Amino acid sequence: MSLLDDFDKPINFQPPDEEFYKKLKKIKWDKTAKKLFVKIRKIRRHIAVVRWGTKSSTFGSGEYFALIFFAACNAVNPGRDKILPEDIVISYKTYLKLLNTDISKLM
Repeated sequence: MSLLDDFDKPINFQPPDEEFYKKLKKIKWDKTAKKLFVKIRKIRRHIAVVRWGTKSSTFGSGEYFALIFFAACNAVNPGRDKILPEDIVISYKTYLKLLNTDISKLM
């Protein structure tokens, strides 16, 4: 939540405090960021339908939540109260890096 796409470099790591969670709860969307997020989601959904068909899965909803959570954390870390387009980019970078990480090396 604090390091996002630098999760594998825990230098000067400070765990989130109670104030972080309060700010996270109050986070809002910038209009441009929301449009970007929706566009990327539609593109990914179309790719998934072409690749795997229309089978339903709960993975997508968890993935959706995680991406929004990462974007919100990236906005709150520097003290903002809105998710901006650059937060969406960091969110996807974090998510993709997590998917490609061999966690056995982090233990």
